Amino acid sequence: MRRAFLGLSQTDLAGRMNVSYQQVQKYESGNNAVSASRLYQLAQALDVPIAYFFQGLTGDGAAIAPTPSVEYDKISRNLIKLIQAFSEIPTPRDQAALVRLTQSIAQSSGKSTEARK
Repeated sequence: MRRAFLGLSQTDLAGRMNVSYQQVQKYESGNNAVSASRLYQLAQALDVPIAYFFQGLTGDGAAIAPTPSVEYDKISRNLIKLIQAFSEIPTPRDQAALVRLTQSIAQSSGKSTEARK
């Protein structure tokens, strides 16, 4: 998700890490393990601390939340796109209008709690 948020392709990230884009695909899919040295390179390439990759884990390494589903992955990607687009809206008035529109759509779908002001 961090790669997508930064607008990097797998090829871009691979170039920053000096690996093939296929290797990045394998890391992202979980088919290949990430060594400690690669994790360090990945953190540098994505401009995050190494602890970023351990968010949501307990002290014994167990996950707090279940592994994200495919549906969650689609939502996350759309959320990243929405955040990127929102950050490019120049005026607070237009940003607020988008928030109201989004809340209205969510309410009309019946899947939203009461709109926050």
